[in-house]
Amino acid sequence: MAAQGAPNKAELDYFPKMVNFYDDDKIFDLLDEYGPLGVTIYDCILTIVYSNGYYANLSKDKLSRMVIRKIGNKWIKSQKVAVQVIDYCADLGLLCKDLMLRDIITSVGIQKRYYKIAVKLMKRRLYSKEYWLLDKNGEPLLNASQNQFYSEGNQNNSEEINHSSEDSQLKEKESKENKTKQNENNSSELETNPRLDVVFQLIMIDGTYYTVCQSDVEKYSSLYPAADVDQEFRNMIGWLDSHPQKRKTPQKIEEFITGWLCRVVQNSSKSNNSKPPTPNRFHNFQPRDNIDYNAIVLEQATAMCQEGMFQEESEGSVNG
Repeated sequence: MAAQGAPNKAELDYFPKMVNFYDDDKIFDLLDEYGPLGVTIYDCILTIVYSNGYYANLSKDKLSRMVIRKIGNKWIKSQKVAVQVIDYCADLGLLCKDLMLRDIITSVGIQKRYYKIAVKLMKRRLYSKEYWLLDKNGEPLLNASQNQFYSEGNQNNSEEINHSSEDSQLKEKESKENKTKQNENNSSELETNPRLDVVFQLIMIDGTYYTVCQSDVEKYSSLYPAADVDQEFRNMIGWLDSHPQKRKTPQKIEEFITGWLCRVVQNSSKSNNSKPPTPNRFHNFQPRDNIDYNAIVLEQATAMCQEGMFQEESEGSVNG
């Protein structure tokens, strides 16, 4: 029985856009770097890819010119800007960097949306598995970035991909020897070069680590003397471990470190520079604790009595 929903059709007429699209950390980084224009270019790339299927066979030069033609050169001042955004999308993982080097525009995210619409909802059959990055359940292959799909000619060329057991063992032995030599060289370099004395490692969004050497800690300590740099790096490690969606790209990790330390210094400065309480302006008078008010009253009363007697004598003399 034939499958429903144009089983031989490759392209899509529409594709879904999730309501939490702008909550994606990759989209946030794209906005932070290139603003709304960057996201518009990425949206335009998606329409180009899905109009061809789950990938588009285009060079960056041709893709950038197609994007400019769709959006308009009123908003994109030069082709260089479009190419920069495309490269940045690949750095973020929005596009597959390895395949883009071979003029194939796609990604795991693009193919997951295609799988959901074309295979699951429309019941289509995949017209090809070339450059397909998902398993039979629509989940990313664990080695998708290293083991991309090639053309049928390359896949079926047994002379190129099959080796004798003797050759495989020889290569494995050579590989182990090379790794041993490399480890020995790295160890000796660590002993002689203090800059390679790694004290912290910050995990990045691609799963690799950014190494922080003792010399880096000393540099940041001199730049931010108000911060406990060692403790703040430990705080960064804990934060990155608990926020995997907000980990940074290799291009953004140093900006993340400096931003973190700047905020720590600013918060410390605010707490230390709190204003002293304003003195009460009504308390600026001399204390009167030693004044004998009873003596003052008695003195005033005596003066009043003497003044009254003087007036009576004066009136009597006038009347006599």
